[in-house]
Amino acid sequence: LTICNQFHITTNDWVGTNGINHLASYLTAQCGLSEPVEVHMRAGFSAGTIYLDNGTPDAELIRINGTGVKLVSDCPIYFTRGAVISPFPELSQSTIDLREIRRFIRVDEDALPALIGCIIGMWMSNIPQPIVFLYGSAGSGKTTSLRFILDLVDPTTKMPGGALTENVRDLKSLAALRRVLVFDNASHVKSDASDHLARIATGGEMTLRSLYENDLPHITMLMRPIVINGIMDGFTRGDLASRAISFELSAIPKEEREAFSDLEMEWELLKPEFFASILNIASSILANNVLQFQKIDSNHRNIDLMRVIAFVSEKLGIDGIEYVEQSIKSLSRVVLGGNVVTEALRATIDCAIENTAGCSHR
Repeated sequence: LTICNQFHITTNDWVGTNGINHLASYLTAQCGLSEPVEVHMRAGFSAGTIYLDNGTPDAELIRINGTGVKLVSDCPIYFTRGAVISPFPELSQSTIDLREIRRFIRVDEDALPALIGCIIGMWMSNIPQPIVFLYGSAGSGKTTSLRFILDLVDPTTKMPGGALTENVRDLKSLAALRRVLVFDNASHVKSDASDHLARIATGGEMTLRSLYENDLPHITMLMRPIVINGIMDGFTRGDLASRAISFELSAIPKEEREAFSDLEMEWELLKPEFFASILNIASSILANNVLQFQKIDSNHRNIDLMRVIAFVSEKLGIDGIEYVEQSIKSLSRVVLGGNVVTEALRATIDCAIENTAGCSHR
């Protein structure tokens, strides 16, 4: 389209269908002669440095390395942009206690290192990506919390959170919109969808037949973060559960509820400071080579992410690893409760552990 537009500017004429087809064939042939190049969306990692596409028209980048955070105009990796990209908060100095973010994202205090670790992990394209589950009762601000998290990770003009799908083409379409795959108000994860999401987070191939082609497959390698809102029941695949971290949002007491417009106004004022605090922690992670050879005692399958969370725990003085372990236990119970037989088995084991006489599940 860029070439066609340049042709139009030069000749004041538009390329005909024949010309467009010849051009497409020529470009396809030329691309076939070259090696594939990895292309990033919103965040990329290279040589111990995180680069964030700032989302501004001038294509500025936020560079995060062991020496600090800086706006730059170029970097050694390639980026593409989705149609709904929006700028990150302006870079500023932070004087705020990061615990204050819990007024907007209502997680327990012991869950805060895991949440901040997941946000930083979503920028690190060199490690398996976080899978985050937000759940809670009505009135806990799940959708609002989801939006505030995305404002810090991957802000967009819209929040294209859709229904969970097992259709590969739909998943790839979502991945072309924004870095984070977002599913809002989900109530069930089907088996195929669970397998796809686990593959996306760890960098597996997503393969399907190209449109209008009989034999040429279209292969995409994805390693993207996933945020699912509203789910616990019906989460039946252990492979996905073992890679996930769940966050229960506390209900907002009636006396503390405020108009969304007031909350949003306050968020817009404080968002740059929260963003700056998280950027500074990310810089410290890179300065201390946190991903190198640090032994972590955790049952979670994403050890790289656990190393990040352990470092954030030290920074905040809160044991986030213990929270993750409890999250794993909760999700394991949900997985076991996914069908009648495994629910009865789990209950029978509980009876045996507690030495309960006359266990009805036997």
